[in-house]
Amino acid sequence: MASENDVYPLLVNNFKPIYLTLGRWTCENTRSDDFQKAGQHLLDLVSAGQAKAAVQDNVNLIRKNYQLLSGQDDLELG
Repeated sequence: MASENDVYPLLVNNFKPIYLTLGRWTCENTRSDDFQKAGQHLLDLVSAGQAKAAVQDNVNLIRKNYQLLSGQDDLELG
């Protein structure tokens, strides 16, 4: 919503079961305080309009979750 992208919310809603499953796995395999702080930090960046920092923070979160779920460190993101 913050990006004013009309398509993204539709994609998120369409893949909601996958997002919820991955979120549950992440919560089960990491400290909930760390997970909550990371999510809040990302929301704070978005709320502050710090788009570049929010994108980089999101990329870092995706990498961490990929490592956690796959046991690998070979995810290539821009």
